[in-house]
Amino acid sequence: MANESKENKKSKFPVVGIGASAGGLKAFEAFFKHLPENPGMAFVLIQHLDPNHRSELSELLQNHTRLPVRQVEETTEVEPDHVYVIPPNKRLSIENKLLKLSERDKQRGSQAVIDLFFRALASDLGEQAVCIVLSGTGTDGTQGLKAIKEAGGITFAQSENDAEYSGMPRSAEKTGLVDFVLPAAEIGTRLVEVKDHAANLSLPEDETKLPQDDNEVLQRIMTQLHSRTGHDFSNYKKTTVLRRIRRRMQVQKYSQLADYLSYLRTDEGEATELFKELLISVTNFFRDPEAFRALETSVIPELFHQEEIRVWVAGCATGEEAYSVAILLAEYSSLKNQRHHIQVFASDLDDSALSFARKGVYPDTISADVSQERLDRFFQHEGDSYVVKDELREMVLFANHNLIKDPPFSKLGLITCRNLLIYLNSEVQEQVYKLFHYALGSKGWLFLGSSESLGKAAKLFKEEDKKAKLFLRQDVSEPGIHFPVTPVLKDAVVNTEETEPDQNGIATQARQAILRGYAPAFAVVNKNSDIVYLSQGTGKYLEHPEGEVSHNIVQQAKDGLGLELRTALYRLFKNNISTLNKTILVRKNGESVHLALSVKRLDQSEHALVVFDENVETRFIARTPELIAQEDQHLAAQLDEELRHTRESLQTTIEELETSNEELRASNEELQSMNEELQSTSEELETSKEELQSTNEELATVNQELRNKIEELAAVNSDLENLISSTDVGTVFLDADLRVKRFTPKATDVFNLISTDIGRPFSHISNLVEVSHLARDTARVLETLQPINHKVNS
Repeated sequence: MANESKENKKSKFPVVGIGASAGGLKAFEAFFKHLPENPGMAFVLIQHLDPNHRSELSELLQNHTRLPVRQVEETTEVEPDHVYVIPPNKRLSIENKLLKLSERDKQRGSQAVIDLFFRALASDLGEQAVCIVLSGTGTDGTQGLKAIKEAGGITFAQSENDAEYSGMPRSAEKTGLVDFVLPAAEIGTRLVEVKDHAANLSLPEDETKLPQDDNEVLQRIMTQLHSRTGHDFSNYKKTTVLRRIRRRMQVQKYSQLADYLSYLRTDEGEATELFKELLISVTNFFRDPEAFRALETSVIPELFHQEEIRVWVAGCATGEEAYSVAILLAEYSSLKNQRHHIQVFASDLDDSALSFARKGVYPDTISADVSQERLDRFFQHEGDSYVVKDELREMVLFANHNLIKDPPFSKLGLITCRNLLIYLNSEVQEQVYKLFHYALGSKGWLFLGSSESLGKAAKLFKEEDKKAKLFLRQDVSEPGIHFPVTPVLKDAVVNTEETEPDQNGIATQARQAILRGYAPAFAVVNKNSDIVYLSQGTGKYLEHPEGEVSHNIVQQAKDGLGLELRTALYRLFKNNISTLNKTILVRKNGESVHLALSVKRLDQSEHALVVFDENVETRFIARTPELIAQEDQHLAAQLDEELRHTRESLQTTIEELETSNEELRASNEELQSMNEELQSTSEELETSKEELQSTNEELATVNQELRNKIEELAAVNSDLENLISSTDVGTVFLDADLRVKRFTPKATDVFNLISTDIGRPFSHISNLVEVSHLARDTARVLETLQPINHKVNS
């Protein structure tokens, strides 16, 4: 048994993928030079190498580490405390901890070898995967790092100021998904610390083995997270929550759940990090290509049978999936030359992910997922990025939306919700499927992720493609949809009458049957007119308008209802006056029908019940002329009051608008002034640039002339030296201070000169001739520049 445990522990070692490009050798050397001994993990090095030359990376690195370093030549099983290096012109993947080589794709995505390996590593190792992005230009490694993070692995990046080329580390850090940003020399030590700390965590991976005390601490963590971020994760699967908390404890080096709770309470930023950890806003373009091909061939053509195409991408993360669906719609529209109004609603909880999606700027490594034809049509290549073109961007509307809290979009032809529901517990999943059924129009489609299933909601949809997870909405009757869909909040809103202790009893079933079969459509709204509950059948009177998500029932009301609803709700919440069975005329299926609208308060709560009843023909036959006149008089008084209130609101709005116009005018003038100054500065800079360029050209000319002069001077000096050394005339050259500058060899026959005498005063040099005024004569020649001749005896 002990041997089995030992073998199991040995088999669960981490595998570290390290990606680098330009400047990578220096970073690799620094990493391995400071890596602690016996780290207990395997290292796989992926670098952009020259395909036409043999790589010596393994030999060079062996000088900086005691770990065995080898270049992968064939399928190889990774072992702990070993280093593996990718060979040139190959792609490397990993499956069941076996490294596998393949030929490099020369068509597209050929440079993204780091991304390809990181993705394979995430798929194979999951939480045991680690990636490190080191020095390099471009963006390779960024997409793969996202996959590692989504799988629950640990992510590192070299700090920009430490990297010789900061492009790759900077791109990775911009995702917000890097756990540690450190110099290359410090990464190894921290990596081993994280690995060793994971072995000491007291938190079990299995939720059923969590002690009761830790269960209570976990609930307090969820409460703390809710109070800090405003988002409730109590409906997430406990296994998922525990796994994400384990990662944060591992990163922050906490072994006990209670200690992490204390840290969460004191550190304001940790709640945000845990929130991001639970969301993991990661996706790819055309993720699961076969499923998207099925969507393209089976669903997209069906959507174009409708006049207006409305699609909802729930949990859109950073937007890749939403843009992928929009690309398919745009391509089919062009192919068939059909001009429909296309609107893709893309929603998510993560504001930072939505901001990224709205910008539509993605690393150029998306070329591994998007064909060159699509890149050319829908993206603009700028530097190391691809930017979504306006044609595609204008099709997608991004909005912050809580799937289990906010009302859905409506009259949809397609909903895609992939790899989101797997994180929610089964009860909430069932409610969300009912919500999707409500939001989809007749013959609407549902597109799920590969790991998701309908469960108890299978009767709501027909499975059309089991492998691609494509489902068609069925026209079946379902109870009303609650907002939010979470059970606790649901009970708080709709429990407006006493219920029997036995919730599954005959009385409860009878009430539900009556509500489904005979009760008119109704909604429950709060004092802000926001919907908190919808019954079956309200889709005939309400629809979600195009634009940002709104829960307001007045804004969702169809033509003919909005004004009446606004008036009735104003009367109720302002004057506590209910509206009962007010007959109004609305349009339905192209015809005018009478509708009885009732709005009344739910007991003493801050909620109102709004009832839509079409069965009103017999209800108003008995109304007398006196009653009608009395109602008209009361209505006129009420309308006068509302008109007065509207005028006051209008006057206030006009005053605010005038103030805003004045401020806008002042701001515009300031902007114009700043623009003129900027234009003037730009002109000055342009002039300075031209002057600088002219000066540089002049300097270049002067430098060239100086270089020519130096060459000429060198030649003259060389000629002079040759002349001096070969002449038979004894000559001594003096400078302006009458010091020896140079002399000919023949001069040593008359003067006692040696080479070290250069620079000495000539008067200090002894000679072999009888000349009494030699020093005076040399000074006179220097002054008059006239020669003096003497005959002397030697």
